[in-house]
Amino acid sequence: SVDRSVGAETLGRAREIYLDENFVSYEKTQSKRNYEASLDFTMSFVRAHRAFEMLRVNKRDQAESDDNNSNPFLVDLVSRYKAMMDELIQQERGARAYMILEAAATCIEPLFQINDTKRANAWANELQSLNPSNPIHHFVRATAYFQADDWETAKAEYEAFMQQSSITEDANRRSTARMRILQCEQNLNRKGNAGEDDAR
Repeated sequence: SVDRSVGAETLGRAREIYLDENFVSYEKTQSKRNYEASLDFTMSFVRAHRAFEMLRVNKRDQAESDDNNSNPFLVDLVSRYKAMMDELIQQERGARAYMILEAAATCIEPLFQINDTKRANAWANELQSLNPSNPIHHFVRATAYFQADDWETAKAEYEAFMQQSSITEDANRRSTARMRILQCEQNLNRKGNAGEDDAR
C-alpha cells in the first residue's frame, strides 16, 4: 500500500520516471511482457468471438431464406429458432463487450504502469461499433486521456458521456465523470494561470 504521507506530486514524479523509456528494470520489462500477452489474448478472443457470432448470424439468415410459408408448423419452428439465435447473438455480444472493456481497462489503469492511449482508443472504437447507442466508449476515451494528463480532451469526452448516458443505469460512472470533469477544469485553470505567470 502507498504511504499516505507521500504527496501526490511525489507519486506523480515517481510514476513519470518509471514510465520514461530511458528507465529500465526487470520489473518494468516483465510488466510490459505481461501487458502485451494480456492484450494479445484478448484480441484473439474477440476475433474468435466475432467469427462465432457471424456463424450464428449466417445460420439465422439461412433459416429465414429456407422458410416455408405453406406449413404453419414449420413457420412456427423457424420463428422460434430465429428468436433463439437472436437471443444467443445478443448474449455473445454482451460477453465480447465485457472482454473489450477489460482490455481497455488494461490500457488505462495503472496495473502495468504503461500509458497506451492509442490502444485504449482502438478498444473504445470496438465498443462503439459493437453498440453505437451505448456511450461507454466516451468514458473509456475520457479515462485514457485523463490518465495521460490531456485534460481538455478528457473533459470533452467525459461531457459527451454525461450527455448520452443514463442517470439510473450509469450512475456510478456518471459520478466518476462529474468528479473528473471538475479535476480537468482545475488542472486547465492551473495550467492557464501558470502560462499567464510565464508571460509576465
